[in-house]
Amino acid sequence: MKRKVFYLLFLIVVIILFTWTVSVKTSLASEENSKSDCLGFVVFVKELFEDVTTATGYRYNATDNQGYGLDTIKIIQISERAYLGVHHYNMSHLYPESGIGNVVRLTNSTDMLNWNFVKTLEQNASQPTIAKAPNGAYIIAFEKEENTSSHLKLHYYSNLSALIRGPPSFTINIPRNLSEKHEGTPNFYNITVIQNTMKACIGFHYDNTTANADEVGIGLLTVQLNNPTNWTWHPKPQKEYNVKLREEWNVKGNIGDRDYGQIFGKNFTLQEGNLEPRSPTNFSTWRVFLYNHLINNFTLLNIKTHKGSTSFGNPTFTFLKSPNGNDCVVVTCFLFSEGAESSEAGELIFYKEFKTEPFNLTYKGNTYSVNVTSNSTISDFNFNETERSINFNVSGPDGSKGYCIANLTNSLVQDLWSGNYMVLLDGAPCPFENWTDIENTYIYINYTHSEHKITIIPEFSTLAVLVDIILAPVIIIVRLRSRHEKTRFP
Repeated sequence: MKRKVFYLLFLIVVIILFTWTVSVKTSLASEENSKSDCLGFVVFVKELFEDVTTATGYRYNATDNQGYGLDTIKIIQISERAYLGVHHYNMSHLYPESGIGNVVRLTNSTDMLNWNFVKTLEQNASQPTIAKAPNGAYIIAFEKEENTSSHLKLHYYSNLSALIRGPPSFTINIPRNLSEKHEGTPNFYNITVIQNTMKACIGFHYDNTTANADEVGIGLLTVQLNNPTNWTWHPKPQKEYNVKLREEWNVKGNIGDRDYGQIFGKNFTLQEGNLEPRSPTNFSTWRVFLYNHLINNFTLLNIKTHKGSTSFGNPTFTFLKSPNGNDCVVVTCFLFSEGAESSEAGELIFYKEFKTEPFNLTYKGNTYSVNVTSNSTISDFNFNETERSINFNVSGPDGSKGYCIANLTNSLVQDLWSGNYMVLLDGAPCPFENWTDIENTYIYINYTHSEHKITIIPEFSTLAVLVDIILAPVIIIVRLRSRHEKTRFP
């Protein structure tokens, strides 16, 4: 009897290990498929950038209160209904004898569409960008112009007051490394400050003489803030990135300006590229592409303006709060006159709001927040603690496209479901996309409107179920064996 039990247990262990191996392989394959197949959220983001006509607010040929164009403006938020923008404007036609060309300027706004001049940041410079560092400092990077060449330059301001009223705490001129002539159009991917060390990951373009076109590079700038003359810069070309854009979208000319950011926790870059060779320059063939960092993929944006302009460059975007206090994405790009319809040429600014409703639930005495962003009407939100399920209804005009994004803290997802969950639409399992950032989990669902009930419930591991099924007879055998032994040896 003991030998039979031993063989049975050995067989069960083999089955469990085999099942676990198959489960892991299936899970990995499923994960890879989800990266390529689950493009619903990417389509959602693409539509955000493409259709200016559905924007909450927009302005073509945007200028500041002095009438100067807001060329290549990058917008950030500093507080409620308070925004800063950095841009350049070409002053050469105003002061032809001064030797001044492009000038980088700082502006502010309360509505993201109307802007007031604050101060000049740098003369003979262009293509600026701005970011707030974790220590509260403001970093501005731009392309510093020198007669027939250019290089990257950075301003560091220790706080907002210094940015508005004072000179920079320090500046850094970054020498060219990848090109003999031109490096510029910076963007920030990430900035960290640990103790007195700041590290900034910066994208830029460089003149690739081999390709006879501008291409994208990336560099890491490390600065000792207590001794800012002590800094290092390590750049490199983004070879795979450049090749992918050229081969998959037939971009023959310059790959230039870009901007990076997150939308509901997912990383994207807007990248400009010219479909035609650099020489002679054809400004009517500039296009903007959306780059999805998760799946390393470019998508062409077919931007729709009110009058049908077709040529766009210098894209930026920022996820922030709108003047009404709602989540929104503000997008800017330059419309070249060669591809713009009347009155649309120049800098375009538009933003789109999202409707987000906050809810609270209590589980095991702890209160958690759940935010639901949707174009649907949300009703009857409730939490069933016994079933560990989140439920709510969505409704909208019959036949129209609907979506919702449930934003939960990672701690709630772990406490409720140990990270394993599924989504039901009207009681039946439905496809969904999910991803996480440092703090939050996002669950994206789309559907055709009528009225639906959405439920998020625990998903039990297939392996756990199989193990339970396999172990059940073993437990029974062991118990029977125990009783048998007790009967034979009282």
